[in-house]
Amino acid sequence: MASKELFAPIEFQSEAASEERTAGSLQIRNILCPVDFSESSFKGFAYAICLARHFRSRLFLLNTANLSPRAYVGAAEPTAIGELLESDVNQAGAKMRRLAAEAGLELPEVFMELNEGDIPDHILQSIEEHQIDLVVMGTHGRKGFQRLLLGSLTDRILHQSNCPLLVVQSPLRDFVSPGEVEPVHLKTILLAMDFSPNSDWALSYGLEWASEWSAKVIVFHALQESPFFPEHSREKKSAEAWEKMERLVPAASHKKCTIACEVGHGAAKDAILQAAEPLRR
Repeated sequence: MASKELFAPIEFQSEAASEERTAGSLQIRNILCPVDFSESSFKGFAYAICLARHFRSRLFLLNTANLSPRAYVGAAEPTAIGELLESDVNQAGAKMRRLAAEAGLELPEVFMELNEGDIPDHILQSIEEHQIDLVVMGTHGRKGFQRLLLGSLTDRILHQSNCPLLVVQSPLRDFVSPGEVEPVHLKTILLAMDFSPNSDWALSYGLEWASEWSAKVIVFHALQESPFFPEHSREKKSAEAWEKMERLVPAASHKKCTIACEVGHGAAKDAILQAAEPLRR
């Protein structure tokens, strides 16, 4: 029997009246937060509720039961497997209600969705069904095979979803404070771009986020160099990249937020992390 026939979504609505946020140009009406009750997903949940409060968004909490291969070996009978899945879903529902209650959610609408099966499939399906504007999820700092699996899940959501994805990994300094009246304090955004069409889209979206909080945006490009390039050639390429970033930033954006352009050198990943390091302090 199909999972959605066995386990219908559970939903509830808070007492707060539903209202649409009209202030600002950035509109985020529906936020999806997958929760597996790990510490990292709790961190993602904290960001999701703070952003939902700021934007007066609908918040969708999703948990997908997915039994390990060992569970299937230990319970060969289909009935036993079904009972294990049903038990997991029921326990997840109780945990989800407790999590929402402890958070004291005061949002227009909060929905809980419980199901079983392939986790990325259900996340992508929820994005489509609920017209999600932003997915917020935590990630683990694990190593080896577990890190590979988690990385592939995040990579699949990132490349197949039709909305932005915010991945939270135990930052040294948060930009949300759940207990405060204004829970989001976004001060600086490092916006890395490689001049591809996707990075142009990220620039527009990042500037909208910065404008929402009058934050600073550092538009950053990593220039991969060859040791065989002469010094004057490196300087020329740096100047060209800086000028290109300057041209891509709309003039109107300078009135809404502070914008600076920077050029790094070396492999993109290392250069981005190096540029981000001072911002974490």
